[in-house]
Amino acid sequence: MIRVVEMVKRRVYQNEKHVHFVTFSCYRRRQLLSLDSSKRIVIGQLGSRLVKHSVLCTGFVIMPDHVHALLWFPEPSDSVFFRFIRVPCFSFCLCVRPLFCQSQSGR
Repeated sequence: MIRVVEMVKRRVYQNEKHVHFVTFSCYRRRQLLSLDSSKRIVIGQLGSRLVKHSVLCTGFVIMPDHVHALLWFPEPSDSVFFRFIRVPCFSFCLCVRPLFCQSQSGR
């Protein structure tokens, strides 16, 4: 018996004015955000990105290996959403990794 399965069209929410639940995870679940200094860097980087792109953060939580954030974009646009999401992950890593390596060598 051959079964035909119809593909359901995926609904894209980036083009609507909803609050987005976003998670940034550290590479290989490393606990790079366990240090207070790392958390401060993440908050500073996130804050500067929010101002640059006119995005509103309605809430966030920083865990040792990831960050959850509720983000609202005033203009529904895929390009703004993906530009905002892509860059923070890389810039957080560049800033936090040296602190983590320094704390690990001091143990």
